[in-house]
Amino acid sequence: MEGKGICGNLSALYNYLLLQCGVDAYVFHDNGITHAWSYVKIDGVGYHVDTTWTSTLNDFMTPSSVREKNLAEHGITAPINPRYSFDDAPLNKPGIVFSANDNRFAELRNGWIILNIDRERKVITYDSEDGVKEFAYGDF
Repeated sequence: MEGKGICGNLSALYNYLLLQCGVDAYVFHDNGITHAWSYVKIDGVGYHVDTTWTSTLNDFMTPSSVREKNLAEHGITAPINPRYSFDDAPLNKPGIVFSANDNRFAELRNGWIILNIDRERKVITYDSEDGVKEFAYGDF
């Protein structure tokens, strides 16, 4: 890597790092392949994470309904599809479901940037239009 990339490169790199930590991660794209992002599963719960558009937290840990709305605002329409390279990839197998319906992190989508993660207190401090806020993630 040369320290540069676009959405597909950033998603692939992010997914690689997540996979090294034991988090299931897949690169997703729209039908026209005009944009790519990540789909992750944490504790069996699915989320869309956009490492390109997440310069603010608007596209962080979003459910499918929010993801599709955000994409539509940029002229990108559903359906959204996983990208894979090999015929025997797990994404190609029947019964794989890519649902993302959890809104536990919705509060963070109003933020601009994460300032601090206090793992001991399980609190994320972030900046938003309304000032600095804290989000307690408890037992997620």
